Amino acid sequence: MFSAETGARTELQDIPPAPPSSSFARRTTIPMPDVIRRLFKQFPLHVWPPAESGGSWSQVEGASRPATLYIVPPKEPGTWASADPVSLRWQMEFVVRGVPVHCEPLYDAYWSPEHTTPFAQVDTESHGAKLLGESSLQRYMDHHYPLVRAELEEKSVWPDHVQDEVMLWMNLLEQRVMCGLLLACIRSGTYTPPSQSASLLRRWLAPLFPGEMSPEQGAFARLARLSAAGASPSSLAAVFGRDYLSDVRNPLTLVPGYSVDWVGFLSGTSDHTGPDASEVEQFPASLRVDQDAIQRDAADALNAVAARLADDIGSRDDVWMLGARRPTSLDCLLFAVLHTIRTLPAQQVRFLLAVQERHPSLLTYYERLHKYVP
Repeated sequence: MFSAETGARTELQDIPPAPPSSSFARRTTIPMPDVIRRLFKQFPLHVWPPAESGGSWSQVEGASRPATLYIVPPKEPGTWASADPVSLRWQMEFVVRGVPVHCEPLYDAYWSPEHTTPFAQVDTESHGAKLLGESSLQRYMDHHYPLVRAELEEKSVWPDHVQDEVMLWMNLLEQRVMCGLLLACIRSGTYTPPSQSASLLRRWLAPLFPGEMSPEQGAFARLARLSAAGASPSSLAAVFGRDYLSDVRNPLTLVPGYSVDWVGFLSGTSDHTGPDASEVEQFPASLRVDQDAIQRDAADALNAVAARLADDIGSRDDVWMLGARRPTSLDCLLFAVLHTIRTLPAQQVRFLLAVQERHPSLLTYYERLHKYVP
């Protein structure tokens, strides 16, 4: 036996180790059943080569195939710029990023991913044709045509000290300023399609189909979603007329529990529709907007943008908003705002026109951006 004091070896330590089992040496892993082996052969492992950075935009997959951007038609036939500021913003996004695009005017967008314009059809070699709603366009642009390519270790397009401000100004332009423009577009009839653009049967039955809305309904729904301002019945009446509750263009007609019977639908009167003007207060606040508040907020926001723009660019022609080295989404949004203001009736955008008159730099910047228009 082993003794700690004497250090003598024990009998167990003198026993030689057992030789390795021949069966264990032959089978180091659990054998795979034949049925599993045949199944795995149907799905072979494929290792793709590592990604390589493209030297130019023409090498990006799908760039050689022009995308189709469906937009609200322009105000003047034969022109390029859409009458809708949201559609025009995305037109400029494609242009300033060098993406081949064909713009297709469209009023009836019932077959689009989000049932509204703008939306795009892009073709790629790996996935074929794809429809992208407006909510997916930003991700598509940033993924396939980014302003900065990290794989090439490019620096940010904005200076370091303004990185935290980018989203702030984006939200200001996309929400408050855009709300004021959308309201002016609705009141000026921008989203009213020609009577012959859709069949008579579709115009009659469209309000009864789930998920189908007119361009005006889509614009008003977008306005209600972006705005946080509540409204009174008089505010809705200014947009849709005194009989706003029976107007099929009004998104209030889509509220559950509110219906329009065939008599009221065909006659266009409210005698058979039921709700009184006071009942509009029972609807969710998201379906009511305060037009005066929207116009004031839009003017205040554009005034702040104009003041910041004057500080950013000064008299230089090689610097863009927030000191960017090239046009960005901020510049596309600002161009869409300024161009739409110029095309709408002065009475509808008088608040925004007053801001332009106080800041001549807005007009100078608009002319600079207008050079990108095809």
